[in-house]
Amino acid sequence: KLFPIEVAIDAGPNGEPLVGVPSGDDLRVSIAHKDGIGVAIAAEGTTPGIDIEKIEARGEGFAGIAFSPAELALVAGRDQADARTRLWAAKEAAGKAAGTGMGNAPKHLAVSAIDGDRLCVNGRWIATRRHLDYIIAWTEP
Repeated sequence: KLFPIEVAIDAGPNGEPLVGVPSGDDLRVSIAHKDGIGVAIAAEGTTPGIDIEKIEARGEGFAGIAFSPAELALVAGRDQADARTRLWAAKEAAGKAAGTGMGNAPKHLAVSAIDGDRLCVNGRWIATRRHLDYIIAWTEP
């Protein structure tokens, strides 16, 4: 059991949040926010990733920069605003967990499979969920 005053938050070299607790446990967090909505995830011994994105149209120019033809084929026939937002949010969550972020090269985070609301990014499964007009994506343990 921890009291909020016992949890120290600092910033790492890449701006990632670093957590310190009196026990010395290896707690790690990821945070994201958009339009006044914040989300967070914590894990012990592994770096989690989370993102939140507003569902909106992402045109062909954006898609050409952000997604490979294979990724776009995975979401063909779906509502494109929702599907492309899920792809983007999943990549963001995976990039945070990898410690690289998008790195100005979103295609290096490759979505290879979709199973319902879960997306596999670079071999790691990312869960997604719609909340109001947003998609929340987070790494699975």
